[in-house]
Amino acid sequence: MRCILVYQLHPFTKTHFLSQVTGVITDKNGTPQWYIRGTWDDKIEGAKILNTTINSKGKAEYETGPYTVMWQRIYPPYVHTNVLYQCQN
Repeated sequence: MRCILVYQLHPFTKTHFLSQVTGVITDKNGTPQWYIRGTWDDKIEGAKILNTTINSKGKAEYETGPYTVMWQRIYPPYVHTNVLYQCQN
């Protein structure tokens, strides 16, 4: 199996960017099996590819099944800095 990912940064504001990820997982013969989408800093989803067609521009278009979450960021619990400071004294 092989996975090819494309990372794209899109300006959201002057200091924030949307960091999108798209990609395809292929089998050993190069046949597309899974389509990947999401953001590399929050969540990545994947869907099984059911059908592949080539559009008029020569680009592959995929018909997919339902998406499932493959990876999701888990934020640490919030700890107030004053609590940490008071515990150290």
